[in-house]
Amino acid sequence: VEFVFYFCACFSFKEETAYSAVTIADRYLNALGAEKYPDLICLATASTVLAAKIKMHTRPSLKMMLKLFNKEQREMCNLAEVIKLE
Repeated sequence: VEFVFYFCACFSFKEETAYSAVTIADRYLNALGAEKYPDLICLATASTVLAAKIKMHTRPSLKMMLKLFNKEQREMCNLAEVIKLE
């Protein structure tokens, strides 16, 4: 949830977009059931992009979002992983 609100603040998205992104992530995790969860940073990124596509006129660039990650986060989540979740 923290990353979703961070991304939305960085891209000046509406608060409604952040709440939609959290709902998308929550439903995805619920649908997985007891399976292995994806990296939560990747999930936050993908769900924010999906929510922005639904709620906003402008869409964030995945590459720009990934640039907001620190080195450790980049090692855990890359562009291919986010696209796979999207």
